[in-house]
Amino acid sequence: MRELERRINYHKSHAGVVALMFLDLDRFKKVNDVFGHKVGDQLLCEVGKRLSGVVRGNDLVGRWGGDEFVVAISGALDEEAINSKATEILHVMRETVELPGHTLNVLTSIGVAFSVDGERSADLLLQCADVAMYQAKKLGRDNFCFYTEEMGLFVRKRIQIEADLPDAISQNQLLLNYQPKVSCLTNEVVGFEVLLRWLHPEFGLIPPGDFIPVVESSGLIVDVGEWVLTEVARQLVEWRKAGYELLPVAVNISGFHLHDESLSLFIKALAHQYQLNPSLLEVEITENALTGDTDSSIATMTELKKLGIKLSVDDFGTGYSSLSYLKKFPIDVLKIDRSFINECAYNPDDAAICMAIISLAKSLGLKIVAEGVESLEQLEFIQQQGCDIYQGYLYSRPLPASDVEVLLRRG
Repeated sequence: MRELERRINYHKSHAGVVALMFLDLDRFKKVNDVFGHKVGDQLLCEVGKRLSGVVRGNDLVGRWGGDEFVVAISGALDEEAINSKATEILHVMRETVELPGHTLNVLTSIGVAFSVDGERSADLLLQCADVAMYQAKKLGRDNFCFYTEEMGLFVRKRIQIEADLPDAISQNQLLLNYQPKVSCLTNEVVGFEVLLRWLHPEFGLIPPGDFIPVVESSGLIVDVGEWVLTEVARQLVEWRKAGYELLPVAVNISGFHLHDESLSLFIKALAHQYQLNPSLLEVEITENALTGDTDSSIATMTELKKLGIKLSVDDFGTGYSSLSYLKKFPIDVLKIDRSFINECAYNPDDAAICMAIISLAKSLGLKIVAEGVESLEQLEFIQQQGCDIYQGYLYSRPLPASDVEVLLRRG
């Protein structure tokens, strides 16, 4: 860091660029887990040799820590020269690694940031390159990505979101929308899926993809899940008071919450408090939530089933768990992920996947729901295959509770 700062300070008075490349070995942990730490150490030494072999004598190469390395080049550099050097590093890293008794292929992701004429400090340059490296991983790994100010704004926004999350509930910033679930046979609304929204005082309506991962990675995931369940119960009571026939509402529950034994007890207490039939609540979980603590998941799901609650697997077909969980877990519903529905009417591969999922569900006695139905062609296809229920923009976008009453009024 001292040497990096020295070079940056030099270019404050002598025009030039310092380019910092932050490298992370993709899936290095698997090497340690499968082959042992000795092989991992040998691999790190080989990476060091390769990086040293592709830079100039006055360039910096260092192991930052763990499986992270940094390369700093400086001088009269332009973007083309930096691009060329990053490409060269990727090329040499792709070569097979021959170690005693083992042949490995370990790829890397690289984030690149610049300090032009000393404009960025060493600490800031490292931070920017680190941000760009994570962007490279998001784009598919085994590549490099240049830092942009937009990335910095995104990171600062995420940090702000994380800081503001604890106040979101207490200050009534969280909202719920309800998307109708519709019978493929009669086109009648048979239930709803509740979707969480956050109306931030500074950023406005934050897209779920921006804050749900923050919620899931924070210690507030159970608090938020319980808030959603409570709000749904309260809303059902409001609709009951207004004289509407109540329909089941599906609530997405995180894997962490599913593994918490308090979930079934909380729902039972909630149903008693609001004098609601628990069967009006449906619990949705993703495939990946079923991996990990299997015994704990089965115990919680069994207790939920005793209350009469239906259990649904969301985004089916996109996770990494084994099909054996369909036998292990007391599941009632499979939801076909929208990524398969998008082109099911004309893409043979997507059509085949949808047909297979529907056939699998039928053979196991499970209900099947298609997500993201936006066209008549998609609806006609899933109807022909025997799908039970659909949801998506074709029928309705997610609605605030006040607009849901219009549907309930129609019966």
